[in-house]
Amino acid sequence: MKSLKFAVLPGDGIGPEVMDVALDILKATGERYNFSLEYEEADIGGIAIDNHGTAFPESTHRICQASDAILFGSVGGPKWESLPPKEQPERAALLPIRKAFSLYANVRPGLLYSELSEASPLKTNRIPNGIDIVCIRELTGGIYFGQPKSTYEENGETVAIDTILGEDALSKFNNAQPIEMYVEDAEGFGGDKEIISQFGLENRNEITFVVSKERFQELDSQVTLEDGTDTTGGAILLE
Repeated sequence: MKSLKFAVLPGDGIGPEVMDVALDILKATGERYNFSLEYEEADIGGIAIDNHGTAFPESTHRICQASDAILFGSVGGPKWESLPPKEQPERAALLPIRKAFSLYANVRPGLLYSELSEASPLKTNRIPNGIDIVCIRELTGGIYFGQPKSTYEENGETVAIDTILGEDALSKFNNAQPIEMYVEDAEGFGGDKEIISQFGLENRNEITFVVSKERFQELDSQVTLEDGTDTTGGAILLE
């Protein structure tokens, strides 16, 4: 009998509840299609901070490394929101595990069942045949892991540096073009026209700031957002 060996990381919030149901489904599927389950559970996220002092403990890393796959619940919650951004479960667990195992593709299917069409903003008069799409989001490139990354004071003002990698794993995998970077003001982007020209933005009048979630949290008290747009007129896109 074939066996599936995987790590089980329930995490926080609804994670443990969802994980229990997922395992029940896997067990029933195994009984029907003749395969067994071999799995080991480990802490990650807020529960790992409580039990181990860190969101992605070395013990969890070892269990994942010895497995063929990782079944992941969810991380984070109000209990840990007072921690510094870098220590919060979302940043201190998700990013390290993605980096450790090169988990670069977030695959998100979107399927609209006809029975639920009236409960969705995608009404049948707009999309009579529903939707059946798959979105793939890159998780290990872009602003997540770009270096240098820092914040410092200069002449009484806060200066922040976030680096966006010009090519991501999905681009390399699909032999596609590097990701695009949109900047609010080509003329005012650090005075560096060379950087702007690399992305073909010389003639762009409108820009989208791409900022890290950590940076956004730091700026939240300084910037007022209305419908996702800041008061200076530039949209903020969170990675």
